[in-house]
Amino acid sequence: MLEELGQASVAKSGGKKLYAITPDGETHLAGNRVVLNGALARMDAVRAAHGDGPSPQIVRATENLKLALRLRQSRGPLTLEQADSIAAALDAAALAVERS
Repeated sequence: MLEELGQASVAKSGGKKLYAITPDGETHLAGNRVVLNGALARMDAVRAAHGDGPSPQIVRATENLKLALRLRQSRGPLTLEQADSIAAALDAAALAVERS
C-alpha cells in the first residue's frame, strides 16, 4: 500500500524485498509525527509491562513437548504406569520452571 501511495519504494535483492522511504513518505511521516510518536510510546509501554516476548528457546521447547505428548497419545492408550511416569516428568518440569 505504501508503494502504491508513493511513500515507499521496493527493490528485490537476493530473493528479499528491501523497502525504502521516499521523499513523499518522509513528508507524510513528518506531518504525522505526533501520531507516530503516540503509537511508539504505547508500544514501548506494552513492552515495558510485558517484556519483549517469550524466549525463542522456551517457545521451541514448549512446542516440542506438546508434539511429543500428542504423538505418544496417538499411539494408543497409556498404561497406568506410563501415565504416572509422564505425569511425574511433567510435574518435575513444572516445579523446575517455578523455581527458576
